[in-house]
Amino acid sequence: MNSPQRRQKGRRRQRLMQVSVAGPLGPVLRRAFADRRITTQGAFTVLRTGPSTDRDLTDLVQTLDDRGLMVESVHRITDVPPKVDDSEPDIG
Repeated sequence: MNSPQRRQKGRRRQRLMQVSVAGPLGPVLRRAFADRRITTQGAFTVLRTGPSTDRDLTDLVQTLDDRGLMVESVHRITDVPPKVDDSEPDIG
């Protein structure tokens, strides 16, 4: 079965994403998200993720929501080529 929907083992679609939340992030949350680029744009704090999967993004939004932050928007910045696990041969 060679469907375009089928993903080869070891490859995951990753994206650079931008998540905007209402208001500022305090120092504790800024440290908790130190692996992300954080900027302030007017009344919003913007977190920009590095290459991440859909699951990573879901976890980030859930974490922000769990801490009482209002997620205003989530935007894809760009797609990143899939990671390849070179330990296994490509399936053609």
